[in-house]
Amino acid sequence: MGPPEPTAPAPQRPLRAELALLAVLALSLALRLWPVTWGIGLHWWDQWHHPDEPLITDYTRDFPGSFLTYDNYRYPVGYHHVVVVFNAFCRLAQAIVDGTPLTFPALSADQWETLFTRLFTVLLGVTTVLFVYLATAQLTRCRRTALAAAFALNLLPLHVLNSAVATTDIPMALVTLWAVMLYQRRRAEGRLGSWTTTLALGALLGVAFAVKYSAFFLLGGLGLLMLWHVAVRQRRPGTFVGGQVLIVTVCCFVFALLVPGLFFHLGQIAGGFRFETWRVYRLGHGPLDAARAVIDCWGWAGTALVALSLVPAWRANRQATAEILLFMAIFFLVSMRGIISRYVLWITPLAAVLIGLGVHDLLTAPGRGRTALRWAMSVAAAVALAVTLVCLQARFWWDSRVRTAFHIVETYPPGTTVGNDLIGHYQRGQPYIKVDLPPEYPSVNAFDGPDLLILAEHYMWRVREYWAHPELLRVEDMAWWDERELATPEELAFLRDVVEGRSEYRLVATFEPPPLPVEFAGSTYQLYEREGPPILRPNSPPAQPSPE
Repeated sequence: MGPPEPTAPAPQRPLRAELALLAVLALSLALRLWPVTWGIGLHWWDQWHHPDEPLITDYTRDFPGSFLTYDNYRYPVGYHHVVVVFNAFCRLAQAIVDGTPLTFPALSADQWETLFTRLFTVLLGVTTVLFVYLATAQLTRCRRTALAAAFALNLLPLHVLNSAVATTDIPMALVTLWAVMLYQRRRAEGRLGSWTTTLALGALLGVAFAVKYSAFFLLGGLGLLMLWHVAVRQRRPGTFVGGQVLIVTVCCFVFALLVPGLFFHLGQIAGGFRFETWRVYRLGHGPLDAARAVIDCWGWAGTALVALSLVPAWRANRQATAEILLFMAIFFLVSMRGIISRYVLWITPLAAVLIGLGVHDLLTAPGRGRTALRWAMSVAAAVALAVTLVCLQARFWWDSRVRTAFHIVETYPPGTTVGNDLIGHYQRGQPYIKVDLPPEYPSVNAFDGPDLLILAEHYMWRVREYWAHPELLRVEDMAWWDERELATPEELAFLRDVVEGRSEYRLVATFEPPPLPVEFAGSTYQLYEREGPPILRPNSPPAQPSPE
């Protein structure tokens, strides 16, 4: 009688891994909900929106009238229509539970619209964390490293912060990661993938274009990756061309479905493309600007964490690492001239996947050389988490608009007039730059001789461009660039006299935004006081706001 046959161990449910994933998702949700009420006007000192929020909230609030009157063809509105549906469900749920013991803050309809739209972005941000987990698990077949990658997305601060505001960059980050995942699935399926995956990729690219026209980098980047794969591995150009044609066809169909006004305004949309190309060319950013945008998005510690992950990620999965790095390089080449920190969000989930691949190598491969790298990555991760937490709080209390407003209220008596209306004179619909003040401090036109004058760097760079290139005042496209009206020579001369000390105004204070990657917490504000009889100070300053 032979030895007993070994019995296979009973399969165990990976309950601990599932609970760990739920914990990471819960933490990601909590971090993104932390600043979700930032600037929606709960108190007078709350400042209004992130710069791009009104592009979405104004449209969704006025829908369907906004659909019929929409004329800003520089931006697609496919994402806006999805938000309209989500906000409708939120308003329905609010109406159902209103009047029960669950009470709601006394917010206006506009404030609720902003809050609902931000909540949708929060959900997309947390969904991106889940997709980072799935993408890393697909590459490494390891739950621990997939959890590390998902958690790492919370260490890149701008993704957490912008998940709590209503912009299109967090959706683009999710779509970009999803598209790269589909590309890798097509590659794994052989012959550049099945028809089902090809159709899904084309549909996803159509969604991307409906969110942001900048999805051209996605189409081009994935196309070059596929071409490289055909040249190196498959050598089947017919399959490549047929798949690309199908992807582009489905992409165009889905885009037209989400942006139905396309067929009625082809000329205006083409003009929008031309203008955006002209604008990006004029910005003229270079490699140093791209590096600065990366650091502003990921923070110094987060950037160091990504850099430290490159070598172990290469050892863990060379092909996936090479594809991600090539895709990132294509992104920077396409968008460099107009890049800002917010655009780096689109590739930020891919950076988290790289961190996960690096962790996989450090956990699974022994070696003395890896010990120092483990410690360095651990320290960078701890610092990056601390930076993220500080940035979340900094968005509330270090906003330069808030500091400017409190300085005025604490220093000058009620009735002091403030020249705060220059903001919006050169760019339509930008109340988010304006310093909000109580009604006791009347806001008057900056050119009408107010007691105080506020100049924000966010628009003064445009004024300086006029000073340096007065011929721009005669460029027809500049009226579109300014989106309201061109500056007059008299206004430009007045501002130049103020800045150069030749007017009756003298500089009394400057308020800088926080030196942290919060992406938008006000501009740099310079406060000028009109010379003459001294402005009487109040007897006692108003009470400071208490932390929420």
